[in-house]
Amino acid sequence: MEEIRPSDFAWLFGEAPAIQAIFFNGRKSEEVFRRHALGGLPDRIRALPMCYLPSTSPAHAGMSFEEKRKQWSRITEHL
Repeated sequence: MEEIRPSDFAWLFGEAPAIQAIFFNGRKSEEVFRRHALGGLPDRIRALPMCYLPSTSPAHAGMSFEEKRKQWSRITEHL
């Protein structure tokens, strides 16, 4: 079994304090972040809006490009 090692998100958010939302490329990335990284982050980060987006992998091949584009365009609300 593969060991999961989350990235150093405390460092990332420290270096980029203007981050206003977190987006996940697929359910697995959301699950891993929430399980292995979120608990060790400051309250300010844990309070950020978090949004699942459909994976760009072939796992969502049944979803049309237009539907994926619509889902992913939600990022622009936080720019």
